[in-house]
Amino acid sequence: IKLIAGIGSPLVGRLLTYDALEMRFGEFEFKARTDCAVCGTQPSITSPQEVAAVCSSEPATIRSLSAAELRTLMSGSQPVQVVDVRETYEYSAGHIDGVLHIPLAELATASTKLDRSAAIVFLCRGGGRSAQACAWASAQGFTQTLNLQGGMLAWQQTVDPQIVVA
Repeated sequence: IKLIAGIGSPLVGRLLTYDALEMRFGEFEFKARTDCAVCGTQPSITSPQEVAAVCSSEPATIRSLSAAELRTLMSGSQPVQVVDVRETYEYSAGHIDGVLHIPLAELATASTKLDRSAAIVFLCRGGGRSAQACAWASAQGFTQTLNLQGGMLAWQQTVDPQIVVA
């Protein structure tokens, strides 16, 4: 508003801080970096833009399947191993019968439990940690990894509304 109205002194090159505990204001001066991609002497970013790799919640190499597709896969004749990577307290609250429980933090040390000959479906509460597990498994040479899109929340909504998701 000060810039538009042309009144007062704007905080250009300064940062104003407020410490509510001590009831103090502070001011820091700074200078623009000449090599900054946005405001430097030769900017390479001149307009707002989205970068797909940064905005995506899953890397492009991770294959996903829906809860309904997982239910079909589990009842089929092809070998499939479902791995729940949630923490123990989450798993104890409610889980899909017959799945292997390996918390994400323990995945590297328990990787011998993973079946390289089967499709491995990782799941968690909402799909984020299982996507990390898929990325890790792919980097370890597992070729048939899948992520349950939406995790246990999607399973609860689509397949089993009675299951408890913590």
